[in-house]
Amino acid sequence: MKSKSPQVIRNEKLQNEFKRRKKVNSRYSIRLFAKECGVSAAFMSYFLRGKRSLSYDQYIEVNRKLKLPDEQTAPPPPTTTLKNDRHLGQYKSTEFVEYPVQENSESITWMDLIISDLTGVHRFKNDVVWIGKTLGIPPHLVTDSIEKLIRLKILEVHGEKLKKTRKKIYLSTDKSVQNVRDYHRELITRALQQLDKTDSQSFENRLITGASFTLSPKVLTEIKKRMNNFTQEIVDLASKSEPQASLYQLNLQLFPLFKP
Repeated sequence: MKSKSPQVIRNEKLQNEFKRRKKVNSRYSIRLFAKECGVSAAFMSYFLRGKRSLSYDQYIEVNRKLKLPDEQTAPPPPTTTLKNDRHLGQYKSTEFVEYPVQENSESITWMDLIISDLTGVHRFKNDVVWIGKTLGIPPHLVTDSIEKLIRLKILEVHGEKLKKTRKKIYLSTDKSVQNVRDYHRELITRALQQLDKTDSQSFENRLITGASFTLSPKVLTEIKKRMNNFTQEIVDLASKSEPQASLYQLNLQLFPLFKP
């Protein structure tokens, strides 16, 4: 029998803790459990369904807040770059950090996400003019975004360099909100701009594909889960490649073509 990874074991322990509390108090809710763990209700909902995971550091912090026994599960080993990894099929998950999104509050925008990811490119320049020209964003908006990212501790200054404090963040929300819609709208627009480029190099540098199909509503949740897992796998693969020479965007859309 294949042994479970430390991350799976940690996840299952917290999922079982929620079930235990629910059994003791039938009115105990996901929202309350999330509050006690220090995460959003949206993230906790995904977590309890096995669609999200906690990093080792996050797990230890949640363990402390729930006043559970000290955890001895060792943190995952550091990942190696893909070109040096002898076990190419055993991808270690890139550390994703939840960032809750709320209406009418300072929150992450599409511009913030793209700028923060751009800092990972090996030839990145901490220059608002260069960043603006690279991403097609006015320099004054770049300045505002960087100041916000530093204020929110997503970026930090190392000498004259900007570095991310976390590898990746994702926006969590339990409903449709403007910031998230704007993010997807902007990146879909950029995909359309790439589609309009007809030269051979642009064609080689992109993949735009799709399929239409019929389905039963019973499998919709499983399809979305697999799409999320696929996105994670692609990010893991890309994050292990060297050198980090370019910034790419992966868009996945799943939607009904008519309302039954």
